[in-house]
Amino acid sequence: IEVSRGSNVRVVVHVGSNSVVDARHLATHAAELGADAISALSPSYFRPRDVDSLVATMAEIAAGAPDLPFYFY
Repeated sequence: IEVSRGSNVRVVVHVGSNSVVDARHLATHAAELGADAISALSPSYFRPRDVDSLVATMAEIAAGAPDLPFYFY
């Protein structure tokens, strides 16, 4: 999908994965392609064991595209 610059369409790329390493790479790739933001779900297979672990996991993913807004859902 291609969105032309100046368009009112905003592209949020879902980068979540059961692999945090893969998710971070996807975040970086989304930023390189010009995404407006990234989003991710928590890994579902190896779930974070508590809120602090969840926050650390999401921070690791978001660090792949530090200049983009990040949405957790």
